[in-house]
Amino acid sequence: METKPNRIKGSKSGNSCIKEVVIDKKPTNLLLEPGAFFSCVGKSVLKKLAPNFEDQVLPIDGIKFNSARNPKEELGIFETTVVLPHINGNLIINVKSFVMENCSSTHFILGNNYLIMYGIDLHNNKDRYFTIADN
Repeated sequence: METKPNRIKGSKSGNSCIKEVVIDKKPTNLLLEPGAFFSCVGKSVLKKLAPNFEDQVLPIDGIKFNSARNPKEELGIFETTVVLPHINGNLIINVKSFVMENCSSTHFILGNNYLIMYGIDLHNNKDRYFTIADN
């Protein structure tokens, strides 16, 4: 896995902002999703990263989630470390994400709660890229 992109900034071509990252010391794909208010991960995706994740999930009470497609069944909160490669060095983020039973995404989703906190901006030009604190 590359630790820094080959081109300037965090270049991504294609139709979505999927970035190869390291989560719990394992390379995986992360979706930078400004349309998601919170960070989340589907049970099936998390099972690949942390097969015994059920032992690490923190309970949540009284929170209900919805998406444009259907209500989501939340299982709890999973804490992990995400290493996001960037041209100016790796950004290490301690992420608390909601684990969803019926999440259709095949990626770990980093939502607006962390995008705003770390100053991650997505740019949709000819070459899709992201910046961290204007870099």
